[in-house]
Amino acid sequence: MNSQNIKFTAFDLEPEILEAINQKGFEQPTEIQLKTLTQALNSSEHIVGKAQTGTGKTAAFGLPILNALDPKIKTTKSLILCPTRELAVQVTEELNSLKGAKKLFATAVYGGQSYEQQLRRLKHGDQIIVGTPGRVVDHIKRGTLKLHELDFFVLDEADEMLNMGFMEELDFILDQVPETSQKFFFSATMPKRIEKLVQKYIPSYKLIEVASTSKVTSLSKQQFLEVNEGQKFDALCMLIDRAEKFYGIVFCRTKVEVDGLTLKLNKRGYQSDCIHGDIAQRGREKVLAKFKKQEINILVATDVAARGIDVEDLNYVINYHLPEDAESYVHRVGRTGRAGKSGFAITLVSGAEYRRLEMIKRVNKLEMEEIKPPKKSDMQDFYIEKICKELEHSNSKGKFYEKLYDRVLEEFEPGELILKLLSRSFKDFNIFEFEPINKNASSGRRGLGGFRGKRHGGDRRSGGGSRFKGKRNDRDRNSNGKFNKNKKRRK
Repeated sequence: MNSQNIKFTAFDLEPEILEAINQKGFEQPTEIQLKTLTQALNSSEHIVGKAQTGTGKTAAFGLPILNALDPKIKTTKSLILCPTRELAVQVTEELNSLKGAKKLFATAVYGGQSYEQQLRRLKHGDQIIVGTPGRVVDHIKRGTLKLHELDFFVLDEADEMLNMGFMEELDFILDQVPETSQKFFFSATMPKRIEKLVQKYIPSYKLIEVASTSKVTSLSKQQFLEVNEGQKFDALCMLIDRAEKFYGIVFCRTKVEVDGLTLKLNKRGYQSDCIHGDIAQRGREKVLAKFKKQEINILVATDVAARGIDVEDLNYVINYHLPEDAESYVHRVGRTGRAGKSGFAITLVSGAEYRRLEMIKRVNKLEMEEIKPPKKSDMQDFYIEKICKELEHSNSKGKFYEKLYDRVLEEFEPGELILKLLSRSFKDFNIFEFEPINKNASSGRRGLGGFRGKRHGGDRRSGGGSRFKGKRNDRDRNSNGKFNKNKKRRK
């Protein structure tokens, strides 16, 4: 089937939903949407979908669910599990926009959000619940979320769910899901752990796979720049300054690195903010709101933001540090080059990271263009031109400036004065010569030599104990999916 020849109007979708799709400006389904709609609207067979981030999976499973649900029935009829809070919020917003005037309600439940607010929506009888595993388990155990009338169950980003160590939560939840409910399992990759999960709960299903030629990373231009670790910050500033209009996410490895880089960017005069696992949910939502409104144009983040952030017109993703695995690279760069729009995914690679970059390229079958670093003289010419243009548009009117002008000319010679003012204004400025990296350097990080392109969530437990039995939920997880050791178990 060729999606270019088929429009949404060809499907048996309710008028309210078709109107909502039209209002969003969509005419033709993506490949995963076309294949899923064709199957799900005509059959109750379980579906396993393999497709990359950014290919339209939410509408693929969301439209059949919204089309089938009866607004008059006020109880939980659909449960959608997401690995992160951000993705849960994004999926909820997308479903509420796709339902149009149809009187259905989708609600997100996740750790860090008020229980009172969630209980109010659950009592209201919202038909679609989108949640993270920890909080969903909490509600099931409290008796505030009942699944016995569930018609649809969706497991979104299944590979990331297992990478974050949610296997026991998934087993608990799936054991509560009625056998009669239609199940959708979506994943960007299909490692053996996903195959085992599928065979355990839906041995009979329809496999829908998007061809590798539709891989989301092909929509963004993949580039890398070799740079020593100590020169990364200045290289990042150069990339931002040379962009015609930079609007993007910069990924770091740790929360400490995110905080430090954000501070340095703001000190240099850029409009940036950050999100990571130690920032309260309300704070993260405020930062994302500012970013979406383009009140800031740079968002610095850990991999907590790699999934679940859908921002229009995002044109850059910068890997300030490489991710821990090949799959996370795909999810990072999938933030740009979405919905057919072009973008740039640029990786700053140091000598200690070079071998990992080669493995990421091999595992993901990527062709990456090397950015040739500019010479110091070229950078000097670029910044001189840039500063002169900024001075042309600066406001120099007013009595204060006139008095200051008269006073400083009494104190200094014009040439000396200009040099002093420029050096004072750009004291943190650094134009450097790019130095060649040592490609044989060792990162000193565990697992580099044995890198396999994936992580195993089961390896995250310590002492063989069960994290699930301690009743911790996703509020206790840091940006890497691990539990914060300083948090106490709840009795």
